[in-house]
Amino acid sequence: MATRKKATRSNVVKIGQRGPPPAPGAVREARGTQTRGRQHLLPLYSGDPIPVKPPAWLGRYGKQIWRYLAEIQQELPPGSAWIRIADRGAMEVAAVRYDAWRVSVDALKESKRVMQARARAAAIDKGLSKREQAAAARKVSGTMIQDDAGRLMESPFVLAELRQAKALRGALQDLGLTPAMRQRILAIGATASYGEPPQEDGLLV
Repeated sequence: MATRKKATRSNVVKIGQRGPPPAPGAVREARGTQTRGRQHLLPLYSGDPIPVKPPAWLGRYGKQIWRYLAEIQQELPPGSAWIRIADRGAMEVAAVRYDAWRVSVDALKESKRVMQARARAAAIDKGLSKREQAAAARKVSGTMIQDDAGRLMESPFVLAELRQAKALRGALQDLGLTPAMRQRILAIGATASYGEPPQEDGLLV
């Protein structure tokens, strides 16, 4: 008579339980298939790097981050750039998201400046000294505002900045520009059958 295996924590799978997040498409293509003699469909270190000149339609901050990242790719050893011409679409998305995030940060700073000016004006109306006026302005954090009833609430500019930062983080991960994603790409390149990634002084570059 067959005995039923006792369920343990390690072999019980909960219905609806989520696993680790899927790897980006570029990482999966670099890994290739899971069969014997794995074939790597996309060489991880090949192709010309993204051009330094950004698209003319990008915003001011988008052009700045484009030039910054493109110049880094141009300075890398030949064949080691990880943002290539084929990645132009993903690079444009990341630049747009960065521009939107920086604009939201500027709006948050401007909101704080206006609130501090109002606090200083209110202190002047009360006849307070200059030191007390400055102290009243310093108490304004810019992250909290008061509604018409005098209740404190989180500034909508803070919520907008958080949303833009989350969208930017996803765009940077698609390009391998976060520390965690960059380590995953380097680890894949180091073990790939199509060759070792460029190295300098014994370190992956």
